[in-house]
Amino acid sequence: MARATRKKRPKPRRTLTRERILRQAIGLADESGLEGLSMRALGDSLGVGTMSLYNHVADKRALLDGIAELLAREIHVPVVGGDWRASMRQRAVSARDLFVRHPWAARLFESRTEFGPAWLGLLDATIGCLRRAGFSVVASYRALLLMDSYIYGFALQETSWQADGATPAETAAAFEGQATAAYPHFGEVIAHFMSGAGDSTAGLPREFELGLERVLDAVAALGEVAG
Repeated sequence: MARATRKKRPKPRRTLTRERILRQAIGLADESGLEGLSMRALGDSLGVGTMSLYNHVADKRALLDGIAELLAREIHVPVVGGDWRASMRQRAVSARDLFVRHPWAARLFESRTEFGPAWLGLLDATIGCLRRAGFSVVASYRALLLMDSYIYGFALQETSWQADGATPAETAAAFEGQATAAYPHFGEVIAHFMSGAGDSTAGLPREFELGLERVLDAVAALGEVAG
């Protein structure tokens, strides 16, 4: 008697959740940038129709807001009542690390007009830490602007090399031909870079942290508090 063949059970489909959608969107943005992130591409990568996504995110703008909120959780939240300088340093370094992992994230953060609990909590804790350390309301606001201008400015310049697929050394090499005797000061900087002193994966974090210390000195002066 012929043995009955067992039918293979179909593999269970993973449940589609909001967080799964957002995590997948982050992965797509890492591969193709924000320009390559569309609802259709996201649905295809998840193996679902585009309409299925709308049960969890209202539209592309809501998707981007959700991504920003999810990534904001990776930035160090200052401790209100703790050492303000150490907290601001940790916050800045963790933000830069995030922007290095996701080179498009700095531009995304800067473009947001809607803030979720993670973002609002981060901002509130940052200001609260400064206020508890003796900064006035105005000094706290100015300190936040100063620190974030440095963090975002450095990250945007650094990640522009990544976006072009070039290392800092390759970028410097591209300018080397222009660094002639007619541009001695520019040539001096390029020569320094090409010597290896300013070029390594470890070098950029070091440069960031050196500049950050000067920014924190300026923040202390704004608040007229001990650095």
